[in-house]
Amino acid sequence: KDRVLSSCKISYFSFKNLLRKRKIKLPHTENFYKNVPQWQLNLVLGNPWEYHLLPELRKYIRKIHSEGGLKYFLPLTTHDTETPSNVYGSPCSTVPRYTAYALCGTGQTGIVQGTETGIPEKIKFIGRNNTSADFGDKDFKKEILTVNRILEQESIFHDIGNIRFVDNNHPSVLAALRSDITGDAAWLIIANFDIHSSAAIVLHQKDFNLPFKMFILEDIISGREISISDMIFDFTLEPCGITIFKIKGLSA
Repeated sequence: KDRVLSSCKISYFSFKNLLRKRKIKLPHTENFYKNVPQWQLNLVLGNPWEYHLLPELRKYIRKIHSEGGLKYFLPLTTHDTETPSNVYGSPCSTVPRYTAYALCGTGQTGIVQGTETGIPEKIKFIGRNNTSADFGDKDFKKEILTVNRILEQESIFHDIGNIRFVDNNHPSVLAALRSDITGDAAWLIIANFDIHSSAAIVLHQKDFNLPFKMFILEDIISGREISISDMIFDFTLEPCGITIFKIKGLSA
């Protein structure tokens, strides 16, 4: 036992960038956060797949952004969970859920192999498996790549505490604003979590709390631009639809 521990210590101190992973179960959450500095943790695996309803997910994301600088890894699913089809009710939930976890978290996310095709059942990675996995008949690669590109290029999505929900607690549509400390650089993320129906959402400019009253919404997916000067404006999204806007302020 002592030899094993010694080897672990030698490996860690010889290779400073060695990734250490540990599953920790504690009866009280406060004990976990109290020991974060002692354990030198810099990334915690979140569990967003347990929050199926949007009000619960909003509350969870707010909690993450209030944890005093602790980064969270928010994957769509893991090798231990089922696929998005089983967890969220439909493979199309991949797009809005991945968008929300990636762009409303602290900058760390991921997917399990096959998710990009809407795989119906999870791949059995453990044990002998003589059959090939059946991939799905969907293609979410374009949307996933778009989100990944934004996440890679825009540091604003890696910050903590810079999120504001502007959806007025809509039951199925998430609308979140990410901005820097001045508000000059800002993004608007809208995602319809309803897997069956289209949904409309009304947004109030006063909730944005930006330093300008008129602005342009640049749709990163379609490339179109929308000028906003009204105090109230709305959007309609198809089932599992998303829009990702970069906000450009205009002079009065």
